[in-house]
Amino acid sequence: MRAALATVVLAISVWALSATPTAHACSCMALTPAEAYQQSDAVFVGELIEVRRPTPMLSSMDESRFVFEVTDVYKGAVHRTQSIVTASDGASCGLELSVGTTAIVFAREQEFEITPEAGEYAAGLCGGTAAVGTVVIPESFGAPTAPLPGSSPIGEDDAALAVVLRNWYWFAVPLVVIVASLVVIRRRHSVAPRE
Repeated sequence: MRAALATVVLAISVWALSATPTAHACSCMALTPAEAYQQSDAVFVGELIEVRRPTPMLSSMDESRFVFEVTDVYKGAVHRTQSIVTASDGASCGLELSVGTTAIVFAREQEFEITPEAGEYAAGLCGGTAAVGTVVIPESFGAPTAPLPGSSPIGEDDAALAVVLRNWYWFAVPLVVIVASLVVIRRRHSVAPRE
């Protein structure tokens, strides 16, 4: 029984570690605001009000969620409270902004190795996102519009351990079946008639 339990624990550990991407060094060319606008699905100005980090963070590629209070929208369907998914560290091209910073955000619906929920966007260091004041918003962006009311979806923590804990029943049920089977087999052997 101990061997079966150890096998299940080992399998879960291997899965959790293999589900975590390795770190990458961020290397990209700087974009002009016009180029960043062209490549983006959403462009807005907002204040960063919250950063949701994965627990625990095992890799710089683990996804964090940056939540913005949006004031001006230049492109795309953006909510008053908008979630942006990014790598957790600048080494993997994740956003590097502090809570309280007002930024112009250039975001996409899909980003390399980033998986936003429907209604969220992805952004990173290479996309042009920067604190307001360090970049001039071109007149070609046009007049900003108001954001959509309410909040975009804000996805759950996607760190490997968090996923395991959220889906504990997928591991608990097989474990219970294995243990129950071993108990039944052991009892049958102990009550079997000896010749």
